[in-house]
Amino acid sequence: MTKAMKHLQDLNGTGLLVVDVQDNHFPRCVAQESTLSVMVRVVQAAKLLGLPVVVTEQYPKVFGATVSALAQVTAPEQPMAKLHFSCLADPAIAERLKTLGLSNLVLVGTETHICVCQTALMALEQDLSVAVVADGVTGRKQQEHDLALQRLAAHGVDVLPWESLVYEWMRRAGTDVFKQILPLVKQ
Repeated sequence: MTKAMKHLQDLNGTGLLVVDVQDNHFPRCVAQESTLSVMVRVVQAAKLLGLPVVVTEQYPKVFGATVSALAQVTAPEQPMAKLHFSCLADPAIAERLKTLGLSNLVLVGTETHICVCQTALMALEQDLSVAVVADGVTGRKQQEHDLALQRLAAHGVDVLPWESLVYEWMRRAGTDVFKQILPLVKQ
């Protein structure tokens, strides 16, 4: 039984997980340019708001390193290699997330129907509130991506666009952080 999902995304106890956006795989995914742009802006906003960011790489020996645009904005965070499809099935990644004391996990990355989906569902099983940034995840086939988002929503994952997420994190205009994040929205 998962705990009741919050209706608005919150900064308290929240961490961002960037799942497997790698050189040898990402170019095969749909909507690469727009999805990468969203992922980069979500990472930038998370960092401006002081949220922890964790990056994973699925079998980097085969799928390569994190794409450079994301590697630049997630630095100095070092990607964590994994073989499990769910990030939470990997003991080192699970321990890293546990040490952050998270109650809310936000996901961007690839592939929506495999690693993102399994990670989100496993996080729910571990009583975390989970959000997936709909325009910040992708896969090789649009239909698989769409079906995965529907499945996640049906299981209680908050599926929302990146601007909704960031504005919910900020809660109000007129703050210094709002002024720093606004240019990201206007891109």
